Amino acid sequence: MQKLNTLFNISYGSKLDKNKTVEVNKQPILFVSRTSKNHGIDLICEKQFSIKENPTNTISVPLGGEGRLTANVQFQEYYNGQNVAILSPKVEMSLMQRIYYSLVIKENQFRYSAFGREANSTLGDILIPSINEIPDFVTNFKGYEKISALPSISNNDKVKEKEFLLLDLFDSLSGTYISEEDAKKCKTGNIAFVSSGRFNNGVKAKIELMGFEATIFPANCLSLAKNGSVGVCFYHETPIVCTSDVLVLKFKQKQLNLYEGLYFKVLIEQHIFRFNYGRKINADRLAEIKISVPYDSINKTIDFNYINKVIRTKAFADLI
Repeated sequence: MQKLNTLFNISYGSKLDKNKTVEVNKQPILFVSRTSKNHGIDLICEKQFSIKENPTNTISVPLGGEGRLTANVQFQEYYNGQNVAILSPKVEMSLMQRIYYSLVIKENQFRYSAFGREANSTLGDILIPSINEIPDFVTNFKGYEKISALPSISNNDKVKEKEFLLLDLFDSLSGTYISEEDAKKCKTGNIAFVSSGRFNNGVKAKIELMGFEATIFPANCLSLAKNGSVGVCFYHETPIVCTSDVLVLKFKQKQLNLYEGLYFKVLIEQHIFRFNYGRKINADRLAEIKISVPYDSINKTIDFNYINKVIRTKAFADLI
């Protein structure tokens, strides 16, 4: 075992206040805070010329609050909020080893309290395994390297985009919803019950309706939380039933496949910063959302070939 600061450089990144972030108009960048949810990502904001972003594959570590020590490897450049440490390895370290260390750091959460003892001055003293002590199954894991067999997108690839209103592309489906209380009365079945939560693709259980009146929404649709975890969006390959805290979006032009559904999920969640517990999604606010999508100007259609290509070449795409 050795001290964390012998394996990692510890810095404090951009230390940007959340209320000083800028609404996304161009060049979106992740903002990582002390939250324990959503991989530490609080919102998506706009890059600012005067603020240096943190590099990819560094580890963000909240030092206090409810998310204390919920360390996460960040796969994109990002800004960080106050009281968040940024770890960069001092030695060569694979992605899986960085993920392993993020989990080891989280296991030390019990040493600190949310509003009492924080890790500001003692993070570097935490004992963690040395590189040689990392289990073989971590070091030898190669699953993420399978993407090398997939087509790549070069920096020279250029794609035109066109901006659409979200509701020009998607229908917001109406129907009869089922409450969580009624869902609990149902037997286990094969219909996904979706709530406004941010975990497990929004699915709380698999149920059999057992005579409860509820609309079974079609497969290949998107669920959008309008309450609870407001703005969280998921793609569903199978039919679903939902609580009234969820909107169901169905693409108008075709049936989306998994990769296309995930692409639109990401675009929609870029607007998550517009909403919160006090400012929920309603019909008027949904109608204001615009998304820019790859567009084939020759055929006058959305460029689904590009969408499939870009999602399939992302890291871990083969594990979706």
